[in-house]
Amino acid sequence: MRRFASRCAPALLTLGLVACGSSPQTETSSTGAEDTTGDGDGDPGDGDGDGDPGDGDGDGDGDTDDGADMPTGPCDSFAQDCPDGQKCVPYSSEGGPGWDAHKCVPVLGANAAGEACVYGGLVDSTDDCDADTFCWNTMDIDGELVGVCTPFCLGEPDAPICPEGSSCTISGQGVVNLCLESCHPLLQGCLAESSCVWGGTDFWCVTGSGNDAGSGEECALVNDCAVGLDCVDSSVIPGCQGVGCCADYCDITEPDTCEQAIPGTQCTAFFAMDAAPEGYEDVGLCVAD
Repeated sequence: MRRFASRCAPALLTLGLVACGSSPQTETSSTGAEDTTGDGDGDPGDGDGDGDPGDGDGDGDGDTDDGADMPTGPCDSFAQDCPDGQKCVPYSSEGGPGWDAHKCVPVLGANAAGEACVYGGLVDSTDDCDADTFCWNTMDIDGELVGVCTPFCLGEPDAPICPEGSSCTISGQGVVNLCLESCHPLLQGCLAESSCVWGGTDFWCVTGSGNDAGSGEECALVNDCAVGLDCVDSSVIPGCQGVGCCADYCDITEPDTCEQAIPGTQCTAFFAMDAAPEGYEDVGLCVAD
């Protein structure tokens, strides 16, 4: 159990931009980051999400081409039950700003987990990752969406399976199910332009929005803050005028320097007593008493 939550947990990461979460809470689900607010993902819709349950291929043109190279209808991302040579991925069925359904797409590459990849966009949702991974945490580089191949969660939503050192994020009403590598907010250690922040059930690296807001400055998204900071609800940051403001992570076993970073705050344990995961007992945030 956490003592408080980030103002904006990564409920739905859309091309590296993180949608706002809910107000502070004292407990979090054990199955994944929960999608609790308007994150732009739209309604789940019908089977393949395109509004026409009869066409099956999710492109909305009414055809039923079942060629081996064509994407097929809705699928189960945990079971990865697509035909050979395809994989089950999240996509935007209506061209919106977030993923809202699943479909099978051809496996077009062989890049493995941790390797760089190029993403085809929310609607097409193809990439050059292998069958076991999806191109995630993307950034626009010279007109291409470049990210990192990230493993799918396997097993079941209530008992997800991920490689050691990572955990399953389940978001977008269950549409996005990926194994994200765990990180430590006091050590950071993420790739350039990424920051280690709380994701609802674990600490994960997320790509920054480019705002790089400093200590006590306003934020709306968890990735609006500079490295080493997290976006928390305005109620715990003195003088905060926005929906949220950036708070420094701090070490509760070291001398408290929060007053210098954000006047009126102190280093407060991130987790409730005896509830911190092993290795995270020293994690705190600079928040008001």
